[in-house]
Amino acid sequence: MAVTLSASNLPPGAVFEPNTGNFDWKPLLSGAYVVVFKATNSLGIASTKETSIQVSTGRPRIVAATNGANYSRELVCSPGALAILFGEDFTEEESVHASQLPLPTQLGGLRVKINDVYAPLLHVSPTQVNFQCPDIQTGERLSISVVTETGTSTALDTAMLYSTPGIFTLDGSGGGQGAILLADRPRIAMVRTADVPSQPALPGDYISIYAQGLGPTQNGPAPGHPAGADPLSYLEAPIRVMIGGVNAEVTFAGLVPGFVGLCQVNARIPTSVQTGDRVPLVLMVTEPGGEVRSSNMVTIAIEPGR
Repeated sequence: MAVTLSASNLPPGAVFEPNTGNFDWKPLLSGAYVVVFKATNSLGIASTKETSIQVSTGRPRIVAATNGANYSRELVCSPGALAILFGEDFTEEESVHASQLPLPTQLGGLRVKINDVYAPLLHVSPTQVNFQCPDIQTGERLSISVVTETGTSTALDTAMLYSTPGIFTLDGSGGGQGAILLADRPRIAMVRTADVPSQPALPGDYISIYAQGLGPTQNGPAPGHPAGADPLSYLEAPIRVMIGGVNAEVTFAGLVPGFVGLCQVNARIPTSVQTGDRVPLVLMVTEPGGEVRSSNMVTIAIEPGR
């Protein structure tokens, strides 16, 4: 049967030729557009299809800045912490990871400028940039922008905090099973899983919690450089670990040698702690003024002692 073509919701300046089905448009403004195409046969039976068109200037745009571990928009940058920018048109490459240390300040044709300093980069994609915050005094305003060959984004303004505690999680969501290892063996302290080296911890076991943004360090490396092993980089602020609502003894809190911005907190699970597959665990940083900042709550598996 003969078919008649039509189009509706055309953006300004667009032309649709129903005889050929040709749609022609040279966009003048960026934005999101939805064009509706319709085909109708001689019996009046019709079929429609919506086509979404996203027009971009090619200039990078920052939508949000978040904590590198728990995606908090309030606790973004502290000295040496890891953070993430979300947005669009960051790079044309699908995904690029830093392959060298110290970390580069340009990756995939992109740089992150914070005030007058270019930040070390860990990963870039068209919509995400993982970077390390500079070593700038607490309280100073930060102007963060993305610089590419196509232009510079509008700056995002925030402030440098003393600490931005965030615990890494197994699925990268910022919640659920934490990145927590049993201290005496390379196993995650979670329920036994066939494809993951894992087993629940026991009351009295020592664990290693992996986090970031726990504040300034002694003997800390320069931005973009990995932490050293001799001497170790210890955290300056007191760190508390709460497991199932009970204070745990902290035996070490500092940077992980060989890594950039990664913190490790070693603690002993209290013998009086509750047991279960998802026992809550939180890190707390006591800042110089007495303010206590808490991390995201994650979980750990603890089974009764034998």
